Amino acid sequence: MKSLSSLGTRFTIAIVATALAAFAALVALTVMRLDRGLNRQAMQLEALAETKLSERLEADARLAAARLRNIFDEVTYRINAIALRADVSRAIASGNVVAMSELLSRAAEVAKIDGILVVDNKMRVIGAHDQWLDILGANDALQKSPLAEQIRPLMTENDRRRPRILETVRPLDEALATAVGAVAPAPAAAIVVTPIFDDFGDVVAALIAHRALRASEPILNEFSRLTNTGVAVLSGDRVVSRSGLPPLTGNFSAHEDTNLLATPDQQFFSRCIDFPANLSVCALAPRTEAYQLRDETVRIGAAETRALVAWLVGGASLALIVFAAIALATARHVTRPLERITEAVGAVAQGDWRTHVSGANRKDEVGDIARAVVLLQRSLQERDQLRTHVAFAETVKQRREALEQAIHRFDETMRSVLARVGSGIDTMDAMAHQLADVSAAAEREAVEAVAASESTVSSVTLVKHATEQLSSSIAEIAGKVQETATVVDDGNAVARTATAKVDGLAEAASKIGAVVRLIDEIAAQTNLLALNATIEAARAGDAGKGFAIVANEVKALAGQTAKATDEIASKVAAIQEATGEAVSSIEMIARTLENVMTHTKAIEISIERQTVATQEIAGSVHAASNGTVDLSHSVDRLKATIGDARSTSVHVVNTATVMVEEARRLDQTVRTFLTEVSA
Repeated sequence: MKSLSSLGTRFTIAIVATALAAFAALVALTVMRLDRGLNRQAMQLEALAETKLSERLEADARLAAARLRNIFDEVTYRINAIALRADVSRAIASGNVVAMSELLSRAAEVAKIDGILVVDNKMRVIGAHDQWLDILGANDALQKSPLAEQIRPLMTENDRRRPRILETVRPLDEALATAVGAVAPAPAAAIVVTPIFDDFGDVVAALIAHRALRASEPILNEFSRLTNTGVAVLSGDRVVSRSGLPPLTGNFSAHEDTNLLATPDQQFFSRCIDFPANLSVCALAPRTEAYQLRDETVRIGAAETRALVAWLVGGASLALIVFAAIALATARHVTRPLERITEAVGAVAQGDWRTHVSGANRKDEVGDIARAVVLLQRSLQERDQLRTHVAFAETVKQRREALEQAIHRFDETMRSVLARVGSGIDTMDAMAHQLADVSAAAEREAVEAVAASESTVSSVTLVKHATEQLSSSIAEIAGKVQETATVVDDGNAVARTATAKVDGLAEAASKIGAVVRLIDEIAAQTNLLALNATIEAARAGDAGKGFAIVANEVKALAGQTAKATDEIASKVAAIQEATGEAVSSIEMIARTLENVMTHTKAIEISIERQTVATQEIAGSVHAASNGTVDLSHSVDRLKATIGDARSTSVHVVNTATVMVEEARRLDQTVRTFLTEVSA
């Protein structure tokens, strides 16, 4: 609150408030002016955009109408081409309805014509593109239709060299649709009537083709895609065909003061032109397209306005800061010396005359006030100096009395201290002599300890060497035992291998026995066959003698085979018996080697334990040897230390003697100093 009540603060606030009001008014007027200008530009751009859109839509509507007219003109061109075909003329001349329908249906499909009727020169319907069409009904409807009156002149008065045709675009009501063979009524359709001449140039028939307007024409769809414009064909207020547009319902209405039409939902603007059959071809564009330029201009203007306002606010803020700085500097130039003078006066009121007073050299009222404060400080300084002189004299007196009391206390203290120092020096001298005696005795004991330690070192060294030899012997034994275990293990493996091979031999002997038994069976069968052959040869008489001789030889051979087989079987049995005994012997050897291996491993474990114990003993002996050597070194160091202690004790005795003399000199010096100070 104190800072707000100062002159500098009030002056600064007044200037800043005035400048702020001025800049706020300037910014507000600028923004209002820019806003009005943007509104005028938006209205002008809106009118210009509507005019340009109207011109473009009118041009697009004319182009769409031309495309639609081309669609209907294509019907004329294609039906004339069909009429000139010879096969069509022959089919019509034959009067065959089926032949006509087959030709005309294919031609209509290729020409993209909805339907074709054939009438003779007497205006009777004699054929159509569809053989199922009700020709009689079409004929009755055509006779009653106003179209018949337009067709009759073509049939009676026509020239082959310059033929006349009938082209019309009109709505297809129920009656007219039946008359031209249309499937259903249509809002509009192109109807073309072209004559057919015979070889003599006379009209013998006519083709009536029609093509109805589609609800969505492909050509108009392509046009809409290329121009980005919707196309609608109106019949009165009803949309009968559209391209590039969503479904539309309702009446188009005029838009304000323009020649544009607006759709019922107000989403599109349109321009329409008249077309035959009471149709209107309209080009439509989204409403947003008309105002896109206006909206973009307004957006750019609004952005520029915001940027300008930002610049104005920034400039105003900068100007306010500059004005505030200038006002604050001016106020500080006026109020700062007053503040310092106020501080100096406050310090004088508290007894402090050393505060610097600024502004004493100024020629204004602030300078007069500063010089008055300086005079007040000088008066206060002289008063303080007088008080200081009086206080100093009193202080000197008090210090002299205190010094005398301190000298007296120092004298008493020094006498007491010197007495205690002398007593302590005497005691230290006596203790130094005792220390010298003790050091001499310790030196003698150390010499004896050195001799004893040297003897112990030699003994421990001998034990160490013996232990190392023992460890070496145990290690060698352990190596031999390990080699023995390896040899036994290898022997055991060889025994197992031999056992496996002998088992294989026994198995082979068994297989040989089986083969021998098989041969024995074969010999028995052979003998039996030889016996049967002998019997048959005997029955045959002289004719079987040769066969009997062969049978006897076979029988003798079978007997020899049986004997050889028996001998082989006995040998195989002997081999199997020997193999069994060999297997038993090898198994006993293997078990013996396993027992030897077990005992060898037990010996190896015992030797390992002895090796560990010997190593521990060797370690302990080595540690003892090292400890003994360390003890010898320690005794040597103790001997040296005792010598040093003896020398030190002698030095202490000498030093104590010197200290006694110095203490006496100090006592004499202190006494002389106190006497001189007291005088």
